[in-house]
Amino acid sequence: MREAPVIFLGVPIPEKQNPVIVLFTNSKIRVSGEIEYNLNKCSDMIRGNVSRGVKEYVGSFISRLSRELDMNACFNINIEVSDNLRHLISSIYVVATHILVEAILGKESMNMDPEDLAKALIVIDRSVDMRSQYIEALRFATALSKSLVFRRGDEFIKIRNPPIIERLDVKKIYRLKMIPDTYLGGELGDLLTKLVGYTLLKASQELIEESYDKFLETARLINRYWSLIHGLPMTNKHYIYDPQNRVALTDVKLLVNKPRS
Repeated sequence: MREAPVIFLGVPIPEKQNPVIVLFTNSKIRVSGEIEYNLNKCSDMIRGNVSRGVKEYVGSFISRLSRELDMNACFNINIEVSDNLRHLISSIYVVATHILVEAILGKESMNMDPEDLAKALIVIDRSVDMRSQYIEALRFATALSKSLVFRRGDEFIKIRNPPIIERLDVKKIYRLKMIPDTYLGGELGDLLTKLVGYTLLKASQELIEESYDKFLETARLINRYWSLIHGLPMTNKHYIYDPQNRVALTDVKLLVNKPRS
C-alpha cells in the first residue's frame, strides 16, 4: 500500500518541456493478489474499483514485464483506491505497477537504487504507450517517495519539506483537445512556453524556500493558464493534469508544514 503522487502543477504544451511539480496525497493505493506459475490453469486477471483504462494499462505493463523477465506466469491482482483517486489513471497505474515490481523482485528491490529502478520501469512505460515526462515525474516520485520538481533532461529536485494534499475532491474531468499549430506556433507559442515555464520555476523556488503562501498564490496564477492555453473554464478550484490527456477539476486542501528554523 502506498500514498499516491499527482501532477499538482504542470501545463502541457505540445512539443515543449516545462517543469512539473509532483506532490503526494494522503490517499492510499492498495495492490494484492498472487502470481500463478501453472499456465494451464490460469490467466491474467485484474480486478478492483479502478477504471477499465487502468486495468488495460496495468495488464499491458505486466505482459511486457513478463517478457522482459522471461516469466512463465500469470497474475491475479486486485487494485483498490480511495474514491477521490479513481479518475487519476496515471497516478494509479504508476503506483500499482511499482508495487507489483517490488513484489516480484522481493528483497532484491530493497538493494536497488530507486532511481535505477525508476529508469528501468520508464523503459517499460514507453513500450506500452505511457510515454511523457509527466509519467516519468510520477515514476521518480514514487520510487523515491519524495515530492519533486521534474523536467525531462534536467536533474530533478527533491522538495525537502513539501505540503501534503490533505483533501482532493474531483468535481469534473475534462478531455484536452488538440491545440491548433497556428495558436502555439512561432513567436506566440515561444512566449507562452516561456511564460508558463517561468511561472512554474517561480513556484518551484517558492516550494524549495518553504514560502508556502507565495507558492499558493503562484499556483492560482498557473491555474489560469489552463484557460489561456487549453480553453478550460476560469475557476477558483484547482486543475490537476492526468497524462492520459485528461484534466481533473478539483477541490484541494494542502497540509503545510511550518518552515524550519
